[in-house]
Amino acid sequence: RRYKPVARKVKPVSTTMPDLSAQAFKPLEIPETKPLPFKFTPPTLDSLAFDDRLTRERLDIILATIPDGFLSSDEINLIAFVILERRLAVAFTDHERGIFSRLWFPDYKIPVIEHVPWQQAPIPIPFASCSRVTDILNNAFTSGKYEPGCSSYRSRVFPVAKKNPGDLRL
Repeated sequence: RRYKPVARKVKPVSTTMPDLSAQAFKPLEIPETKPLPFKFTPPTLDSLAFDDRLTRERLDIILATIPDGFLSSDEINLIAFVILERRLAVAFTDHERGIFSRLWFPDYKIPVIEHVPWQQAPIPIPFASCSRVTDILNNAFTSGKYEPGCSSYRSRVFPVAKKNPGDLRL
């Protein structure tokens, strides 16, 4: 294994950090939540009211992970009832996932020392997968996973093929 050449040596910068005590963290008031009304005899799977967020097919995908004979039918009905009542906690796509509320997770300032922003040359994306990469990026922007930025930094982004043919990961 080759050692790093002297030209690529990282030299630490001798400087002082900004004052971190300037950030004021306010305590949050946690609202009271009502507990889920517990039903000793939960409704059956056929009598549950499904919606667009949690359909019967999606619930069947979740329940299929339970081994056969591990739970009784009443316990499976109870799990299905609780999942349906708390359906906003389950996301099947990035659009359903959501982001953290700034009320609970406020923005904070990260101390930065003076430096030169990096700009890495992009890695060429194969032409055959350009449209798929564009679709992945557009979905990430619309779901809130990525945000448009105007910084001086530029990092490399490249697609990696996954096991399923046609699936890519950035």
